[in-house]
Amino acid sequence: MSPKTILYIEDNEFNRKIVRQLLAQTKYRLREAVDAESGMRMAQGEPPDLILMDVQLPKMSGLDATRQLNSYGWVDEKAGVAHIPIDQAMDMIAKRGLPVCPQGCANAAPAASEKTPAKKPAAKKP
Repeated sequence: MSPKTILYIEDNEFNRKIVRQLLAQTKYRLREAVDAESGMRMAQGEPPDLILMDVQLPKMSGLDATRQLNSYGWVDEKAGVAHIPIDQAMDMIAKRGLPVCPQGCANAAPAASEKTPAKKPAAKKP
């Protein structure tokens, strides 16, 4: 039996590296795409067993890409396909006592809600 395939669609290299390191210790085969368009092409060419999709991607959002992939008809909703928002997934992982970051989260990028909004440049005086 061949290993199950996970397609990870994520534009942030740091996040891809974390997932790559986590899955390197498993039997899963990881395929990566850096944007929705290339991820959709990969999924159509060789449908994976699981897709992990970032929401905020360049050009096309992960939500739009997911809707489009579902419209192609190769996703079997009766097979138990689940759409779980990442915050709920992280909560499920934490409740099971599993580590969210392999070497701790001290070096992890801050969550979007923790980021400080960019400051607007001061207006020039006439």
